[in-house]
Amino acid sequence: MKANSPLSLFLGLLSLVLSLSLASPANAQTVDASCVLGNIGLDFNPPLTLTSQATSLNGSGYVDGCIFLSDQSTHSAVIDDIQGSGNLSCLVNTDASGTASFIWDDQVVSSINWESIQVELFNVELGLPSIPRVFVLQGEVQSGRFTGSILTITYNDIPTLTYLDCLFGGLDSISGPVTMQFVQPPSN
Repeated sequence: MKANSPLSLFLGLLSLVLSLSLASPANAQTVDASCVLGNIGLDFNPPLTLTSQATSLNGSGYVDGCIFLSDQSTHSAVIDDIQGSGNLSCLVNTDASGTASFIWDDQVVSSINWESIQVELFNVELGLPSIPRVFVLQGEVQSGRFTGSILTITYNDIPTLTYLDCLFGGLDSISGPVTMQFVQPPSN
């Protein structure tokens, strides 16, 4: 193949584009795994209301379609024993923490300590329920697969009338689809 042939120029340009797109800054975060198919159920005790109160939560779920970026393999996991507590409401959530375990399809267990919880069921600025509702748990993998990575679980509710429970007696549970991501913290 001649050095100046159209194919040679195309391959050289493609190689340059790929090398630039795969390069990452020194402080960039690396994604270990992304899970796009999952379901989670959480119970709140006492139920969430418009005012913050000491609340415990527990639940479980599963994820499927988790792509491990190291080898592009696909996995599933049972999310077992989600537990936590903090000052929670349908509006503001602070001081919440807890634990969870992921039991992967190859029986490796990842233990998570989560330290951040956000429940956005009501838009304070508009004085209206948030649609879609968003519930986020975030924490660090303490042991097992992806140790040291940050796990973010995001629950986006399909609009229902469940959020009205915040106004009438309290929201005692949520369940539905979730997405998850395991990300290595940036290196200093």
